[in-house]
Amino acid sequence: MEKKLVARLNEIGQEIGYPYQVLKNGQYQVFDETANPNDVAMVVNAPIPLSSRLVEMKKISEEERKVWNELFPDKPDADEAVLTDEEQMKLIIFGRRSTVVNRFKRRNFTKRVARTMVARNDDKLLIEMANSSKCIPCYLASAIIKYTSDARFEKIVNLAHKSGLSAFAENVEKKLVKPGRELKFAAYVKVFGLTQTTQYALIHDKLVSLLLVFVANGGRLSNDIENGLKYVDSLKEMAKIYNEARREYIVKQANG
Repeated sequence: MEKKLVARLNEIGQEIGYPYQVLKNGQYQVFDETANPNDVAMVVNAPIPLSSRLVEMKKISEEERKVWNELFPDKPDADEAVLTDEEQMKLIIFGRRSTVVNRFKRRNFTKRVARTMVARNDDKLLIEMANSSKCIPCYLASAIIKYTSDARFEKIVNLAHKSGLSAFAENVEKKLVKPGRELKFAAYVKVFGLTQTTQYALIHDKLVSLLLVFVANGGRLSNDIENGLKYVDSLKEMAKIYNEARREYIVKQANG
């Protein structure tokens, strides 16, 4: 049964791409940040290995329960308690990391929850929120880009890579291609590179400064894009800039 479910989820991903959302009414759609979280049953960020099993989250420990009772003395059932928005914020800021992860990793959460998780200033929490596909949820990855300093973002990206996590989902990665985010962009591409779609955006939108940052950090355009640059007259200048930057990078690497 589990293998059939995983296979079907992967079929949907091949059909419409990742990430995508499965709605509570049984329908599915390409990931939409504006979708009502209450309508979403799950977000699938990447293909799921067929060997994966569906594992229930562990029950809250006695130590975690003690902290819970201090925060919510009127809600003794920590595993199933329904929390208001304000109570969720209270739990994220003051609860034990394991309790926060255990609660929100098995539930859909909002942009406000993601923003509050970043505000907690606990980078290990952000890493532990990664899903079974080793990807940080889209809302959370977007909040990390938007609400962290350049230095903290670099630290999180390196920690994510060290922990074996995947690159950000494609629609989140694109948010790094914005003015004022050059340092975050550099930190990210140095570790994860860029998807072909984002590479194309650098060329198509003629984002010269970001293209140079990409190349300086070891980035190389996909073969399809490199070959395409040879034949599109409107992109010849970008092709020249890219090729010169690649030559400079190669010489620099050769000279140590």
